[in-house]
Amino acid sequence: MNRNKYKFESKLWRINGSFASYIIFPGDAKQIFGKGLVYVHATVDDLEFDCCIVNKGYDHYKGRPTYTISINKDKLDALGKYYGDTVTVTVKERER
Repeated sequence: MNRNKYKFESKLWRINGSFASYIIFPGDAKQIFGKGLVYVHATVDDLEFDCCIVNKGYDHYKGRPTYTISINKDKLDALGKYYGDTVTVTVKERER
């Protein structure tokens, strides 16, 4: 298991047809963690929760898949953030 913490900033992207959002993990999760589905403990601004980094296949990057973390409407409301806003994110791999 990768015990490193990764801190980055991301724009909140809207999930089409939903009030939910997602953030983009800026690295290649498969290369960093050895897998494309990674269970993590995340902090988005000051909100902490468990979630997954998943391969969504979105074409934000050329030559590799895009890895994302979903943020549901309740979490967006708790953050006081909306699509297009930028958040500070910290993730650390966790056990399933």
